Amino acid sequence: MNSPAGANQAEVRFSVGKTATARIDLVSLSATSELAANGDFKKQREGQLADWTLVPQVTPGFVVVAVEDGIQLRNAGGATA
Repeated sequence: MNSPAGANQAEVRFSVGKTATARIDLVSLSATSELAANGDFKKQREGQLADWTLVPQVTPGFVVVAVEDGIQLRNAGGATA
């Protein structure tokens, strides 16, 4: 799917029920010549993804965890992140 003309950002959502566990694997985000910063999610700063903005910025229960083969995005809180 192509972005609308003039778009300068994208939103990716994953929804999982309160009692479910989700594993998202083999993700591929492609970009135009205006590459996304930290597109492989490998850089972290102060426990968050570097160069990405969490909305809302304070989300209780949401953490980025380094694991052997990548990262995990965990939302143990009730808020949408």
